[in-house]
Amino acid sequence: MKNITKTVKSGNIGKENAEKYLSFGLLMVFAFIVHIIFAAAYVGFDVDMGCFSWWADAVYEHGFGQFYHLEAFTDYPPGYMYVLYIIGALRKLTGLTDLSTAAVIMLKMPAILCDLGIGCVIYKVASKYTTNVYSLLFAAAYMFNPAIIINSCTWGQVDSVFTLFVVLMCYFVTEKKLPYAYFVFAIGILMKPQTMMFAPVLILGIIDQVFLNDFSWKRMFRELAIGLSAIVLMVLLVLPYGFEEVISQYVDTLASYPYASVNAYNMWTLFGFNWHSQDDLFLFLSFKNWGTVFIILAVVCSAIYCMKNKESESKYYLTGALLITFVFMTSSRMHDRYMYPALALLLTGAVVKRQKGYFIAYAALTIAHFCNVYDVLFNYDAQSYDASNPALFIISGISILAFALFVYVLVDGFDVPRALTYAEKIELELKNKIAGNKNKAKRQNNNGNYGKNNSTGKVNINNANVSAPDSMLKRLIGIRSSVVSSKWTKWDFIIMFAITAVYACIAFYNLGDMRAPESFWKSETIDSEIVLDFGEETQFKEMYNYLGYYENRKFEVSISNDGTQWQPLSLGTASEDENNNPDWMNICSVFCWNQQAFSYNTRYIKFVSKDERSTVMEMMFYDSEGNVVTPVNTSDYPELFDEQDIFDGKMTFMNSTYFDEIYHARTAYEMVNGLYVYETTHPPLGKAIMSIGVLLFGMCPFGWRFMGTLIGVLMVPVMYLLGRKLTDKTWLASVFTLLFTFDFMHFAQTRIATIDVYVTFFIMLSYFFMLCYYKMSFNDTALKKTYIPLALSGICMGLGCASKWTGVYAGIGLGLVFALVMVRRYCEYSIAKSDPKGESEGISHQSIIDNYSINTLKTLAFCVIAFVVVPCIIYLCAYIPFNNGYPTREFNTGLVARMFDNQSYMYDYHSQLVATHPYESTWYQWPVMTRPILYYVENVSDTLRSGISSFGNPFVWWAGIPAFIYMLYLSVCKIDRNAMFLAIGYLAQYIPWMFVSRCTFIYHYFPSVPFVVMMIGYSIYTLTRNKAKWTKIPVAVYVIAVIALFVAFYPVLSGFPATNEYANYLKWFDDWVLLF
Repeated sequence: MKNITKTVKSGNIGKENAEKYLSFGLLMVFAFIVHIIFAAAYVGFDVDMGCFSWWADAVYEHGFGQFYHLEAFTDYPPGYMYVLYIIGALRKLTGLTDLSTAAVIMLKMPAILCDLGIGCVIYKVASKYTTNVYSLLFAAAYMFNPAIIINSCTWGQVDSVFTLFVVLMCYFVTEKKLPYAYFVFAIGILMKPQTMMFAPVLILGIIDQVFLNDFSWKRMFRELAIGLSAIVLMVLLVLPYGFEEVISQYVDTLASYPYASVNAYNMWTLFGFNWHSQDDLFLFLSFKNWGTVFIILAVVCSAIYCMKNKESESKYYLTGALLITFVFMTSSRMHDRYMYPALALLLTGAVVKRQKGYFIAYAALTIAHFCNVYDVLFNYDAQSYDASNPALFIISGISILAFALFVYVLVDGFDVPRALTYAEKIELELKNKIAGNKNKAKRQNNNGNYGKNNSTGKVNINNANVSAPDSMLKRLIGIRSSVVSSKWTKWDFIIMFAITAVYACIAFYNLGDMRAPESFWKSETIDSEIVLDFGEETQFKEMYNYLGYYENRKFEVSISNDGTQWQPLSLGTASEDENNNPDWMNICSVFCWNQQAFSYNTRYIKFVSKDERSTVMEMMFYDSEGNVVTPVNTSDYPELFDEQDIFDGKMTFMNSTYFDEIYHARTAYEMVNGLYVYETTHPPLGKAIMSIGVLLFGMCPFGWRFMGTLIGVLMVPVMYLLGRKLTDKTWLASVFTLLFTFDFMHFAQTRIATIDVYVTFFIMLSYFFMLCYYKMSFNDTALKKTYIPLALSGICMGLGCASKWTGVYAGIGLGLVFALVMVRRYCEYSIAKSDPKGESEGISHQSIIDNYSINTLKTLAFCVIAFVVVPCIIYLCAYIPFNNGYPTREFNTGLVARMFDNQSYMYDYHSQLVATHPYESTWYQWPVMTRPILYYVENVSDTLRSGISSFGNPFVWWAGIPAFIYMLYLSVCKIDRNAMFLAIGYLAQYIPWMFVSRCTFIYHYFPSVPFVVMMIGYSIYTLTRNKAKWTKIPVAVYVIAVIALFVAFYPVLSGFPATNEYANYLKWFDDWVLLF
């Protein structure tokens, strides 16, 4: 039987291994690149990175023997100092002695490599039990785990280093290679003392394999000798540092941080005891003694689980995971990152068990650990620590629940045997063939339940079949033909255009005045004068100045009744510094009617410019009765008084810029006129598109807002296209469209002349075209035809990136979606190889096998063009209308040079920005809308006010939260491809903001809103599919409620006048600032 098995195995093993090595190598390269990107994006915790940097230099310069004698903080063990010695040598060799990006990556490299090493172990373990595809997925589930990335790459910690040795120890114990386990455990202790917490796992392995399994004195003494050799190795590695110094260092390290919890969001933090002294009493014991009790209890429970678990292939991994999570949740002196090894151990055990519950527990512990580390890294401040911060209790509660789920899964799956290895499956298949068990094979082929008992779902070797992994692929993935949408009916066009037309009327109504001052008075020298003669003494009340394209222009203002004796005024609106006088008048905002109180009685008024360049487009003066007063010498300054009829005496959003329009609208004007471009903190395409409106309608509020509003209107049919493509249902596409159309932010954000509308629009288009490709297959569609949606998606991605850098986030999501497609094609290829003569959905398996490699290579090559080359060209071309203000500087005259120079400036600006704003909000506040942004507010009368706020429709955004959770459920439990697509798109836009420390606003969530709507719409689709028609009634009620809410909030979204009392009804939360 064994010889037959070997013969079967030896078929095409060389070719299969080559394919495995290639796919795994590509995965490792991609994982390495992703880790490097995250490592470069954030320097890490400055104290830790500073320590690693200094230690590396110190141990290299002073040597091992002097290191622990230095008058400095050195709390890391000698094992990792060997690693830092190498880094110190490389830093000296390369000259990277600071914390530059390259130096930071070098410091983080050991942790990154160890994370990838753990991925290799997981892949190797998985390869024993499942197909190459699943093995790759399991390894990727670890290497791309955000909790792993934030620890090693973002923070820069080295927990992965000792974790690798812990995982290897469990691997060697499982493989019954105890000598290797001794040595990797010993090295792990030298890397970090936390490795000692896993000593019980090694001891249990020794008890199992030495004392309980065919005990002999000879073997016991042999194992003892090898174990002592490992200890000798430790001593030898320690000697260069000084034995006593190292022991002292270990003792000091273990005694440090004597607190109940050190930012570990566990049981003690949940009770409010984070950073409480471990000597404080809780009930009748100190926290220190409670910690000891719980450690003992954790060891006992872990030992019981391990000893009673007869399945040896997973129990050491799971025992280690149980031990460390138990200790982390209950013991004292735990740090925020101490649960880190549990993730690797649990996933490895889950790979062996292959039961869904273990993977769910892995996801739950991932969420808990990520939240803990993220909050400590980005939000914790020792100087302003608030023990009552709700985040501590929420995350601690999540951690406890995740731990409880893990324990439940361990208990529930205690008697569930592991998955079958390939060798066992092959042997079983041969037994079945020899026995001629045709009825059993037919039954298994029909129900697809390979290797499982129908009642329990547990693996049974007597009913198993060698094709279990392949059948799983067929059942979950299968070979599918391209999805062809049903033909559009006239109702599709009628509904889509009707909603679009209605919204266009709403959006363009009261968008802004179509007239604004055009001519301007211009000064190009300091002390240029404007002297106005009003013919007689006049009692003034106020004046308005419409400023041109230079902001914050300062004027010294004087008055006189005879035109010779001048009295300087103290208007007090300019800031005081070395270049300013606080008495000067400062006209702040461009293309805006700036109001200035002016209660003086005079005939002459003189303005002296205090800036080298100034442009003023119109001046308006009002007397004490509110009448317009015009100078008698307007012919001296015709540009200032030739458009008096435009202004009605009130600055409003209808006639002026507001919020960031002072930057973006101004830049559009500058592009039209070939002037120096002021707004350079974002790529130029959005402003260039905005300038089309300025060209068409002039530099007026309607003109600079026109293109953004038009794009907002065009978003409506795009959302219809997305809904129709996702569900293939006209009524559901209508639901998608109505929900998005009447979302508050879609309305408010597209009517303000900023660039967020453009990047969001192009993101929607790029995902629509990627969705088209997502539903195609080159197995049954001409390859060139599949290029069309890819090319269009790449073009739209390039347009989005050229509008705002957040378009890059979308590019990451598109890449992940494309990767899913490629994984699917590979799975189909694997299935086809298992049955070359078969056919699935009209597709010949042999044709899949013949064309897979060439189609894949051609597609990948085309994607390099579509998603790299073309977007780069688009991005570069966006700089054609960009004038950086340095035409005489030789290195800035070229298009490429201008582009690169601006990238450097943008990065420096955003990475170094330190600013606060009364309406700023953080990423976790956006979905629940705790802090809307107020763009504009103005008194209309004593009882009416006008305001514009931007936030989401509560019935849409709040529904998006459970809809997202439902998408995750569908993705993981139902393998729903559409749900995966939506979840990836949403997270690609949302997750990056979790790592942004600068001032952020709720409108940064706008690119995520289309995905929120689509997740809600798709949830409705799946929940009402194949249900009775009456289920559409609640959907209709929901859509009507969304529209009604839009109508109710319309005044505070559009600037339509409303009373304070009415706005108060709309103020659902205290932090909502609407009209007051």
